[in-house]
Amino acid sequence: MIKNIVGIVLFVILTSCGTSTGPSEIKEAPTNLVAFTTINDQIQLAWQDNSSAEIGFIIERKTPYVAYVVIDTTAADQSEFLDIDVEVGNNYSYRISALFSDGISEFSNEVSILLTSCSPTGLTVYETSNYYVFLEWEDRCIEESGFVIERKKNDLEFVIIDTIAADITNFIDEDVEVENSYNYRVAVLVDNAISTWSNEASLYLSVWFEGLEFGTEETFDVVTWNIEHFPKANQTTVDYITQLMLVIDAEVYALQEIESNAYFETLLEQINLLDTEDSWAGYRANSASYEINLAYIYNESSIQMIDIYEFGNSSRPFPRRPLLMQLTFQNEEFFVIDNHLKASGDGTMNLNDPWDEETRRFEACNLLDEYIAENLPDANVIVLGDFNDELIDVQVNNVFWTLINKPLEYTFTDMDIAQGPSTNWSYPGWPSHLDHILITNELFDEFALADSNINTILIDSFMEGLWNEYDNYISDHRPVGLKLAFSDKK
Repeated sequence: MIKNIVGIVLFVILTSCGTSTGPSEIKEAPTNLVAFTTINDQIQLAWQDNSSAEIGFIIERKTPYVAYVVIDTTAADQSEFLDIDVEVGNNYSYRISALFSDGISEFSNEVSILLTSCSPTGLTVYETSNYYVFLEWEDRCIEESGFVIERKKNDLEFVIIDTIAADITNFIDEDVEVENSYNYRVAVLVDNAISTWSNEASLYLSVWFEGLEFGTEETFDVVTWNIEHFPKANQTTVDYITQLMLVIDAEVYALQEIESNAYFETLLEQINLLDTEDSWAGYRANSASYEINLAYIYNESSIQMIDIYEFGNSSRPFPRRPLLMQLTFQNEEFFVIDNHLKASGDGTMNLNDPWDEETRRFEACNLLDEYIAENLPDANVIVLGDFNDELIDVQVNNVFWTLINKPLEYTFTDMDIAQGPSTNWSYPGWPSHLDHILITNELFDEFALADSNINTILIDSFMEGLWNEYDNYISDHRPVGLKLAFSDKK
């Protein structure tokens, strides 16, 4: 193509020798050459035609470090050209000249352009908590009229499912069914033209952890969950936890071992992205050594958070300072205290050794008792977390004895789990029950109601890979959840 064009130009020049033109003919170089990208990722050239005698225009193009080459010619009286043989991401420079019967004009001004795409990019799709498909993308166009959304279901062809207004970069597809595959693509709409399509994004719409249930609208639902080295499998863990928190549907998640603040923020973003009904917020402490921090994630649509703060200054009993959250639920005020006590030990408490692991946990429980007695004597208090010890040890080695020995003031709601079969314990890897939820006597009546309950949430039994999958991608601890119902008279 280019060789043929060059031959035509040379022929015109060589055969023009000795010819003359009339005095009325104007032979001027084109000026005001401009270039801009089109909606479908091509380059449009436009210029001012200053001649009356041209037989066409010669279009030359170059890329960096390469000489100009002729890429095409146009007919006479043309003032624009569309270059379709281009690639997004490349720099192109252009110049043009007028072609006469006896030669060519000087070149126009040069113009350079980096070809960027107007097409949407970064299209991603997510399954929402109510089993719709949420789409989001990046808008790279400035003056679009809107967006066109196409979908392909299973092995069918792409069809347009909707068009939306300009400057909107997300869409929820509600016309979907579980157990089906969906593929999506998006294009920019400018007047009656559309851009090239975005990348394609697909998913298989399935029920999350089918059969797993916990929270209800009527009960106050609180979960303690040590999410080991969060996130132990990076984004994969975040994806699992996002779905699980929405399925478990608690008002408050008291978390331990939240090591990455960046992934914690990502988790919050994803939960809010996929929950189309409620709004979620979170708080992560930052005082623990090795970033093994406590955190809360809570449903702002069902509770009102008043305050969150740490207390306790001694690192010996509290390697991670307790994290207290003050909140209201259905006009009732609660104080939730999240804990992660010292790990390890030999099962024997040596009160003569202040650094004995059991002794440190024992002192932590005593300090929790003192804090509640001094600061929250008549409040609805829930103390929960990874206590790293068992409730059923004999008295001489039982780190919880101060609390257990005050049955009129406290009760461990999960005592029956601790005394029951190991299949329901929270730490299966070394079969033991280490994650507990304690309540003060102000909540005894509520816990006794029929709709109140305490459970180790056996997530692994709802996963295809069972415990191995759960342990590899989520945690070595199972969550423990408390449901509190309320009588009409309270």
